Amino acid sequence: MPSSGPQATIATARLCKRYGEFTALDRLDLNVAHGRIFGLLGPNGARKSTTIRSVHPWSTSFAVMLFVFALLLALASKLYPGLAR
Repeated sequence: MPSSGPQATIATARLCKRYGEFTALDRLDLNVAHGRIFGLLGPNGARKSTTIRSVHPWSTSFAVMLFVFALLLALASKLYPGLAR
């Protein structure tokens, strides 16, 4: 069970998403600490976008923005190793 204490930026407990009879997300527990970057990896149809929209339903482009930002941070940390302290 995720902790939703003051350090959690994103926390879900048993998150479910259904479309009629189809269950897209089934009891997802997720805890992302404040200041952490996370990504969802998986093949097409693995419900990555559904998860992001369920956590942040107000913006479908939010997931794309986070993905690009994470790539830029990864690139910057390789080019400038002393940047991440």
